[in-house]
Order: sequence, then structure tokens, then C-alpha cells
Amino acid sequence: MLFRSITDGGPNDRAATLAAAEAAKKAGIDIITLGTEGSDLGFLRSIASRDKLAQNVTTANLQIGMASSARLLLDR
Repeated sequence: MLFRSITDGGPNDRAATLAAAEAAKKAGIDIITLGTEGSDLGFLRSIASRDKLAQNVTTANLQIGMASSARLLLDR
């Protein structure tokens, strides 16, 4: 199952976000995180389904990063 959401990457409640990510992973939902300048890549990695599904890109390359991230789902 794939669920798409776009966020600024700054959760209001980190613990609740981590718990929700874990529940989604257990339900079989793949989580891709894509950060831009200033994002917390460590946090993004913690909520991604797999380490390689967390990436940082520049704002100018956001579209390329989104396409690249989607292709990573095929590498299960």
C-alpha cells in the first residue's frame, strides 16, 4: 500500500509522529521521506520505511527527488 503526504517535516509532536509511522509500517504502508534544505534527515530516516527511502534534495531539485524516491519502492 502506498500513502502520499507532503509536509514541512517539522511535526508538532515527534513522539506521536514516530508512533504513527511505526503503526503505518506494521500495516504494510511504505513511507518515503524527502527533505529539502534545513530538514532533519535523521528524523526523516526514523519515519521512513527503509533508510534508503529517506532523501534530502535541494528545493530546485524537488521534482527530481520525488520521481527518484518513487522508483525506490520498486527495490523491495
